[in-house]
Amino acid sequence: MASTARSRDGAPEGDDLELELEPRELIRRSDLVMRTGNLMLGAGTSSLRVRQAMQRTATRLGLGRMQAQITFTTIIATVYRDGIFRTQVGEVTTPAVNADRIRQIQTLTRHLPADTTPATLAASLDDIEKAPPLHPRWLVTLAVGLACVSVGFLNQGSWRELLAVFPAAMLAFLGYRRLLGWRLNLFGAVVGATLIGCGLFLAFTLLLQGSDLSAQPRVVAGFVAVTIFLVPGFPLFTGALDLARLDLQAGIGRMVYAGVVMLSISIGAWVVATLVGIAPYPVPPLSGPPVLIWGLRVVASFLAVFGWAL
Repeated sequence: MASTARSRDGAPEGDDLELELEPRELIRRSDLVMRTGNLMLGAGTSSLRVRQAMQRTATRLGLGRMQAQITFTTIIATVYRDGIFRTQVGEVTTPAVNADRIRQIQTLTRHLPADTTPATLAASLDDIEKAPPLHPRWLVTLAVGLACVSVGFLNQGSWRELLAVFPAAMLAFLGYRRLLGWRLNLFGAVVGATLIGCGLFLAFTLLLQGSDLSAQPRVVAGFVAVTIFLVPGFPLFTGALDLARLDLQAGIGRMVYAGVVMLSISIGAWVVATLVGIAPYPVPPLSGPPVLIWGLRVVASFLAVFGWAL
């Protein structure tokens, strides 16, 4: 370990003097408050919940007060302690949704004891950050397939379209995760997954029906449903909440992000539809006993919501 440069009377000099004057405990606690906020923001929750979790953390760490300015991808926070303050900036580079992480951090910050130490909190945050996904990849993929099939049925798709939607949606989801794993631009990954899903759906439809796609009146129902998992429902909802609370910076950012994702889906679907000549014509209603049709719609609605929840 390097020795500290000192003057003849034993006092530190230069940079070493600056280091000894740094409020290290304030810096350490400020880092933990910011880390809590970054984990919450990166999990996709609203700015209000991010601010509340940071405030609870700051209080339990003995900080006087905390002020934070939160956008869709950035946090600027200032904490105060014993007459001094520290301002810090945090950034989320890849927006995502992790409802289980939101739950864990909320539970942690709500039950922190009054004598919480920075070391204890840091260890708890490490455990949350390193925790594996709540559900295995195969189960999430299966849930995506079932949810897309359910939306296809609600769009008046028949069993033929639904059989084509199921494998196409799962493969599109796996392709989307792979593109993100390669660190492709998020919007490029959305376009790529849309091309994969729509293209595979049409290929499976041709294998099942073996005829001209433009002559099939229900193809549009499956064509729309196969990439419905890409719709940013969580950001749309949290963005609406932020706007309702007049948290305009976070709300507008989320809504713009969601709009660009929707535009990316539209671009991918438009490319495939133009190449194969599919037009957005009305889909005829399904025929059958009303009790049966409505009963199946209830089941499909449940499976769709259950799939998105997973």
